[in-house]
Amino acid sequence: MLERDDLVRRIEQLERHAFRQEQVFKRVMDLLEANATGQTITPGFKP
Repeated sequence: MLERDDLVRRIEQLERHAFRQEQVFKRVMDLLEANATGQTITPGFKP
């Protein structure tokens, strides 16, 4: 059985991972929208 500290640490890791995935998803959607509307796409990825 995992100790409470291990569970807390694991939850924090999952939250950070989910946040990064959300940032990637937002960036992809922004790029798709920019492409669809003919806007210039800014190079680089800034999470």
